[in-house]
Amino acid sequence: MSSEPLSPNFSLKQLTDHISSCMSKDKFRFMGRIRRFSSIEKGKQHGYLQKLSADIENSVLLVEQRRRQIPEIEYPDLPVSEKKDEIAEAIAANQVVIIAGETGSGKTTQIPKICLELGRGSAV
Repeated sequence: MSSEPLSPNFSLKQLTDHISSCMSKDKFRFMGRIRRFSSIEKGKQHGYLQKLSADIENSVLLVEQRRRQIPEIEYPDLPVSEKKDEIAEAIAANQVVIIAGETGSGKTTQIPKICLELGRGSAV
């Protein structure tokens, strides 16, 4: 889910839209900086936005870099691997998913791989 680079004449709306592509740890802080924008002196607003824009871009680039570094994922012949598509669909559609299975079914080793394929963990 890569976002378009910010244009040189970006707006607060563009900055806000880009925050969804940032590292999770940065999102709340960036939203606070956008809320504080109106309290910045008029003469300092441009510099404030330039710095905020650069920080947001760096965060977005870090997420994209982390996604590119995910190795190719292979699944061994395990019960969880056989249900990979069904599990991925449940994880993508729900905030909480409970997966139960026998010891040795691959829950601990294969579910993190499924999450990586869904893009989870790249923005942490």
